[in-house]
Amino acid sequence: MQLPPLNSQWAFFTIPGLSELPSPSYPENKLENTEWALKLSHTILMYDFSVSYFDGWDNIFTPVLVFNPVTQQMQLDRLVFHRTKMFGADFAGSIHSVGVWGEFAYFRTEDTGGTNPYIKNPYLQYVVGADYTFGYSIKANVQYFQEYITKVDDDVEEESEEAIISKLGIGIPLQQAASLRIEKKFGDYDQHRVELFGFYDIKDQGMMLQPKLVVSPEDAFSLEIGMVIFDGDKESIFGRFGNNDEIYLKCIYSF
Repeated sequence: MQLPPLNSQWAFFTIPGLSELPSPSYPENKLENTEWALKLSHTILMYDFSVSYFDGWDNIFTPVLVFNPVTQQMQLDRLVFHRTKMFGADFAGSIHSVGVWGEFAYFRTEDTGGTNPYIKNPYLQYVVGADYTFGYSIKANVQYFQEYITKVDDDVEEESEEAIISKLGIGIPLQQAASLRIEKKFGDYDQHRVELFGFYDIKDQGMMLQPKLVVSPEDAFSLEIGMVIFDGDKESIFGRFGNNDEIYLKCIYSF
């Protein structure tokens, strides 16, 4: 996963005195660095269940900091990738006319004891969701996400662990969030739609809203106009982008 440059208006974080990140140190092309995964799935009483295992490398690097005796400050030394083992499970089905699903994963990092401050502690991520279609073909989808970091002794360590950006799972730096999508299709063949999507950062009090309208006057042509709005506490990931609100227009022609 590629992160925005540090001097970009979309940067997730900043490092004092540094405007550009160095190239990461990727794992060597050796057999022992191979990634592999296994997934088993089964349907029980109209519900789909699966369990999975993955042994591979984080999709976001870890910054390695060293102390500079001249400036008396910590400075970036290099960017490295750590290996993580993931144990996952998921389900999907419906309760009457409500669709429900959930995904759960435990990430066993290289710092299994939670003693290395520069490697993320083992952590758990899960997301549960549901969707329902109301009258007039209005469809709503809601999801809840949370990340829980293990082996944390106090608030100081918790804050330090949350600041480590390396991850294998969901890459957005959020610990607790919810999303909502409402969609209404219209037209003779439901070829047009109006949609509202929202993401709310529960822990750090930030939000992102994206209303849009998509019209398709011809089978191979669609026109989309929308807005992206950010708001919230300045320390939240969405609050940092408070000056990045935008209006966009997108045209798609298929041939």
